[in-house]
Amino acid sequence: LRKDSQEFSARNPESIQPVIKSKSISKPSVMVLPAGTKNLTESMNLLNNDSYANAASNAINGYLTEKQFNVKALEGSTQTNDVVTLQNEIAGQEEDLSYIASLSFGADVYIKFSVDIRHSQILANLSAYESTSGRMLGTQTSTVNDNGTRKEELIASAMHKALPGLLRKVQAYWDADSQFGTPYKLILYFNGDFS
Repeated sequence: LRKDSQEFSARNPESIQPVIKSKSISKPSVMVLPAGTKNLTESMNLLNNDSYANAASNAINGYLTEKQFNVKALEGSTQTNDVVTLQNEIAGQEEDLSYIASLSFGADVYIKFSVDIRHSQILANLSAYESTSGRMLGTQTSTVNDNGTRKEELIASAMHKALPGLLRKVQAYWDADSQFGTPYKLILYFNGDFS
């Protein structure tokens, strides 16, 4: 500030305007799960035994990390056994319990993915859901032509092609919903005989 503007402000304190910084809206924390699985055990088995599912998951997690999302990984978590136990005890066989896994790991959003390899194309399907409500935030697909490259690399390419569109949809919901605060969902688990 110049001296004369400081003197003016000192004589007219009402002329001082606070500096308003734009509110930076954070990115949601995200968990990635394979589509077609209903619980964490199925998801872990698929990721451990299917190289294509593993390649897709790694590609998505890597992309999200690069874009500075807080990624909640299934692998290496100390909570995995507790979540599996909870899922097994509270639900039937037909219910998709992905939201329980994402809530238990502290994810705001979960992304379910699938890969379809047909003839000479790799198709990536992505769907994003809000963990607390199960509300679908968006879907995105992409295709990559098989040019003779390893299938795992083509799968990663297809996922990277689909992710920008999906993340724009997720961020739009996240930004709009931030004015309402942070949503929570409580899952109460009672163990024992209450008769």
